[in-house]
Amino acid sequence: MANKKMNVADAQYISFTSFRQDGSAASTPVWVVPFRSGYAFTSDDTSFKVKRIAKNPRARIAPSTFRGVVAEGAEVLEGTAELLRGDDFQAVEKLIKRKYWLGWYLAIVPSQFFARFKKESAPGSVAILVTPDRGE
Repeated sequence: MANKKMNVADAQYISFTSFRQDGSAASTPVWVVPFRSGYAFTSDDTSFKVKRIAKNPRARIAPSTFRGVVAEGAEVLEGTAELLRGDDFQAVEKLIKRKYWLGWYLAIVPSQFFARFKKESAPGSVAILVTPDRGE
């Protein structure tokens, strides 16, 4: 990997960056799958990234480690984020389950199970699609 530029299409994880009202960036690592003309992932409906996207759809994505560290020289894409629900959410969730099947069953399924007892929304209740700006 030393000579190969890391790109979003081949990434196991990406660093997703959304922007607060004051314009400062907030990044988090997420699982990602290609979807439509962009890249998508799932999130809890009550997460801060979902709230930030609702106010400002500007986003940035880059391949990263599972801790969110972006390698020097990695591809960075600017774009627009949108929230997906219903059938689109189901389609993204299915792709995520297929790509990350072991992690899904070890991390997501138990959290969804316990969320039911707490009467909280389960993680993965919304999908986020980042469509890269064209012309970069």
